[in-house]
Amino acid sequence: MNALALIANFPAQTVLCLSILIFFIISPFSFRKKISASFCFLVVLVIGFICELCIGPRSVHNGLLQVTPLSHYGNLLFLAGGFLFYILYRTSDEVYKQDGWEIMGLVLTSMFGMFVLVIANDLLLAIIALEMIAVPAYFLVAMNQKEKAASEAAMKYALFGAFATSMTLYGASLFFGLLHTMRIDEFWQHASEVELSLFTLVLCLLLSSVLFKISAMPFHFWTPDVYETAPLSITGFLAIAPKAAGLVFLMRFFSSYSAFSFDRVIWILCFIALGNVIISNLLALRQKNIKRVLAYSSMSHVGWILLAISLHGIMENQTILFYIIIYSLMNFVVFCAIEILCGKERNYSFESLQGKMYSSPRVAVIFSVALFSLIGIPLTAGFVAKFYLLKLLLQSNLEWMIIIMAISMVISAFYYIRIFACLIKEDLQPTEEQVKVKRVYIPLYSVLTVSFALLLILGIYWIPLQMAIHI
Repeated sequence: MNALALIANFPAQTVLCLSILIFFIISPFSFRKKISASFCFLVVLVIGFICELCIGPRSVHNGLLQVTPLSHYGNLLFLAGGFLFYILYRTSDEVYKQDGWEIMGLVLTSMFGMFVLVIANDLLLAIIALEMIAVPAYFLVAMNQKEKAASEAAMKYALFGAFATSMTLYGASLFFGLLHTMRIDEFWQHASEVELSLFTLVLCLLLSSVLFKISAMPFHFWTPDVYETAPLSITGFLAIAPKAAGLVFLMRFFSSYSAFSFDRVIWILCFIALGNVIISNLLALRQKNIKRVLAYSSMSHVGWILLAISLHGIMENQTILFYIIIYSLMNFVVFCAIEILCGKERNYSFESLQGKMYSSPRVAVIFSVALFSLIGIPLTAGFVAKFYLLKLLLQSNLEWMIIIMAISMVISAFYYIRIFACLIKEDLQPTEEQVKVKRVYIPLYSVLTVSFALLLILGIYWIPLQMAIHI
């Protein structure tokens, strides 16, 4: 296949790759100050979005790269995560604006890794894509000029990432040695040739790096510190895009696991999912920082999705993807609301939200509804997403698991309601400076309003979205 044919098959990936080169080439030159890096970043996102809408499923290089409807929806989620970063970056003072070209280039590099991961059908290519996602994130986390602990959190993030990657590489070597192939779609076909205990070990090693990206047990320890110290724009990006990439990859990986009985493998994934849900909710009860609570909240929702993936033989891919979309939309609303409510103070403690229901009633109400949706309160989109999973568990005669998930929802309600209680607690009236900040945030208000409207609609009338998802 020649270069032009390759570009025609992967236009969005080509646009991202060329944009990365341009962003880093321009960064050393002085004329970059005359060009808006954030505007160029937005243009890249728009072009990538158009390319994704125009290209259908295809397979090239003898199946080495496979573009499926699932990868298509995943790419749209990555672009949404990139847009959340853009809208938060525009109003943020946590990073040096003169480093805009480098920051945008790093985000695009991470996004390019996500685009490659969801189409990779070769294990080595998938590992490279995972590293392209992670390495830029290490630098982005450390770029918070208002948080001295950001460098320490970035180092912790990088060390955990290196450990997870080393385990994945070791698993890949065993994978090739036992099965004599690196093709992901052949993994389950040849698995019956390997003793089950050894196969389980190889699988756990292989998935280490992916579990690290999605903040799943036992690779979740970095998440609270990174969420707390990273710039809010980076935290929002990490909460949506990398997690969506890892989860979409797992959906593809386990899409044909029913070739023969792997009860032990599936129960390991169920154990990880339940551990994520239970431990994250219990630890969140002790937190007094909004971003740390959102870190544990993301781990809990990842547990819900992992549980759905582990029962993939029964649950349709559409339902899993529906949950991922709802989860991403809820985070979109929450992070936009936090950006407005916290203003220039950059104080993310619970106390900083006191009186916001009176000083910023509209945003506080939107934020509250998004929190209730994260809990899974009826008439919210979060409830719809969780309802379908609980329905699946009931159909699978897993009543004991339904009880555990229901208890976890009750526990999560406590720390979300603590945040809501701070919102309605009476405080001082807004200062003149806070009023000025609100006027500056008009574009952010617009994005918040639109995303909130979508969240409300999906809580009441979600059928069109389900019907629109074809995998």
